[in-house]
Amino acid sequence: MHPLMPYIHFSIHLAYHSEAAATLFIKNGLLHLIGQLWLHDFPDPHGPGLLSDTKQSIRMDMRAGCILLLGALSRHHPSARELAEYLLSLNTTSSASLCDEKMSVILRSSKSIYYYAGIHTLASHSSPDEFMVIPSLTLFLMEVCVVNGRPLASSEHPFGNPWLSLLTLLSRVETSEYCCTLKDTATRIILWCVSSSDEHWFSLLEALYSVSGKHSTITAFYYIIHHFLSSRDPKMISEENQDVLRRMYRTAVPTPTLKLTNPVDRFVCLLRQGILSYSLFGLMLCNVGASRLVESVMLGSYDFLGGETPSAGERQARIVVCTDVLQKLEIFGKRDEIPLDMRVSHQAFLSKT
Repeated sequence: MHPLMPYIHFSIHLAYHSEAAATLFIKNGLLHLIGQLWLHDFPDPHGPGLLSDTKQSIRMDMRAGCILLLGALSRHHPSARELAEYLLSLNTTSSASLCDEKMSVILRSSKSIYYYAGIHTLASHSSPDEFMVIPSLTLFLMEVCVVNGRPLASSEHPFGNPWLSLLTLLSRVETSEYCCTLKDTATRIILWCVSSSDEHWFSLLEALYSVSGKHSTITAFYYIIHHFLSSRDPKMISEENQDVLRRMYRTAVPTPTLKLTNPVDRFVCLLRQGILSYSLFGLMLCNVGASRLVESVMLGSYDFLGGETPSAGERQARIVVCTDVLQKLEIFGKRDEIPLDMRVSHQAFLSKT
């Protein structure tokens, strides 16, 4: 362990729970100190005697710790989030396999690059459950990673699958302000992934396919579609989430078949790919009422979150894609083999909302 790590652990909890402490930290140059530590690759006071794998593990823990500390500070001061995104973007490349290991919050395996391990390692070693700090800061780290093109873990990772964890969180029916804040953040992480290159969809879709028939997935997608994206009246989306969606639109990766006219177009493309690849995913979407969202997108209800008014050709291309999705959902809706537990789950959720 790096000798500064205990102080980082303590500072995370102090900054998260106290605005006065967070302000004091920032006034006394903590942001500058974190930046200098990161840029100088966390000098190791242990000297040259440690094995390289041990040194890399210490650096990974320090990077995860610093991002979590910035997340705690950003609860009170937005400038901390800007620094977190800047540090993570320093060595972002078009290919995840080319990321500079020295400057990344990573733990390598034979197949991929993982950030999720650092989150869980830090959480399990330093965070009492009753403080309720790590859940929201874990989401903060995941969000800034996805926003800056950093991959999350896939299902093979021993620390678990982050996408399944997000779906489990979204399936909670609690209505407290804290829980709703976490669920909105979890939704933004999923939508940021959807806005990125299609190659980043694989681990997300893989996770969705594995749980398409489960109660938690139905409840999670109901929240995304009807609460966060407010399919019945998109103008009811909160101002904070509208700002995030506009930012997604500005950075979204275009598709070859559809010019993006709003930030939800990419989500419809993901639904379309999921339906084509896995029938149970289509059944789940039909059961959760996804057609209402697709219809709203087709009618241009989300265009106020985009850029210029779409041209006639752009609207026609969108109609083609949305019509294709709606027709497939209609076919699934006529099937008799929708699993009973999916129907029961949906009705149970509706009775609580």
